[in-house]
Amino acid sequence: MNKLAWGVLTIGCVGVALWVLSVPSDVPSQDQSGKENAAQQQEMAPVPEQTEELLAENQRLSREVDALEAQLREVKADRDLLTQLEADKKEQQEPAILFGQYADLAEVVNAEWAVMGRSALSMTDDLATLVRCAVEGREPEDPNLQLNIAKMNQALISYVLEVGSKINSHSPGNGAFTHPITQSNLLEQALRLAGAELSAGQAERVKELGQEYESEWNRLDASYGDQVPRLQRIFDEIELKREFTEGTRALLSDVQKAMVYRDETQDVSGKDLFSPALIIGSTSRALPIESLSELEGELRAHVAADLDVEPTVLEAHGDVFEAWVATLRPQLQPTPREALTSYGMDEALVAGRAQLDAMLVLAQRLDFGPEQCQSMLDQSHFVVPLLLLDSPPESEDQ
Repeated sequence: MNKLAWGVLTIGCVGVALWVLSVPSDVPSQDQSGKENAAQQQEMAPVPEQTEELLAENQRLSREVDALEAQLREVKADRDLLTQLEADKKEQQEPAILFGQYADLAEVVNAEWAVMGRSALSMTDDLATLVRCAVEGREPEDPNLQLNIAKMNQALISYVLEVGSKINSHSPGNGAFTHPITQSNLLEQALRLAGAELSAGQAERVKELGQEYESEWNRLDASYGDQVPRLQRIFDEIELKREFTEGTRALLSDVQKAMVYRDETQDVSGKDLFSPALIIGSTSRALPIESLSELEGELRAHVAADLDVEPTVLEAHGDVFEAWVATLRPQLQPTPREALTSYGMDEALVAGRAQLDAMLVLAQRLDFGPEQCQSMLDQSHFVVPLLLLDSPPESEDQ
């Protein structure tokens, strides 16, 4: 596994200067002393401008101290987490839940599950904060939030790179990571480290759910012919994995759920580590629009680019795009620009299936050559139109 890079923070000390008044050994007469004290006090009395400057400097130094203390806390937290990860490596155990055709796969058996579980726990809260801030249209208070997520993600990426394509999936990304053999052991380790481990009965039922997934996957995969689009296969895979995920969630107690699930990220594209919504993040992209009236044109441009045809060729098939828009319209709610990558899995699947339906109709109507037909069948990405929050209001006649 790639080692994490850790920076060393050097903290400077801010000194406080104190005025010290020395009393000479030779004490002058009372009159002389009074005159000298009055003169001295007059010299030392700060003028208003100096007072403001001193206050401003004091506030600046106070802010610097607060910032340095915050950085120190972050360094200590990073150090503690690194220590935990190193300890997890030493206590590494074999995966607790093994089943099906990947039970003996070396990359699964030898994976650093405890490190992955610890990383997932850390990322879960950070991802929830990231999504919450995006939905509220603001930047996270912690400027290092995304950097922290990236650091913890290294352990998960290492596993994905090790497994490669040895676990079956139709998705171009996150297929192996969302397979039940991965998800069940990631969940088991995360809950164990959080002090809410699965019971023997829960673990056995998770194994059964994984076996049911593999059985249904094999049946579906054998039923596909050459003319079944890849997108259809991906959507079927997501639904199968959703059944496994929902079945697993239903087994958990409220305490266990609180350890690994967050309302902000549950089934959100690319943000939920314990959901097939990760596949959505690998196969879709947001298509932001300023108004509903421009949606049809944007969809037409998207199809023209995907099929490598002139947009004018599609103008005669307006009914296809009208039906596509009609399917999407009920779910087009204003979305902050910052949240364009945080759409839900259900929302994305509606958009993806609408695109697939439109493409299939167009393939029948247009005289596609073999290469265009194959290109359409091989497509593995789709768009999710999102109406921008700061879009101008629609006119009444639209």
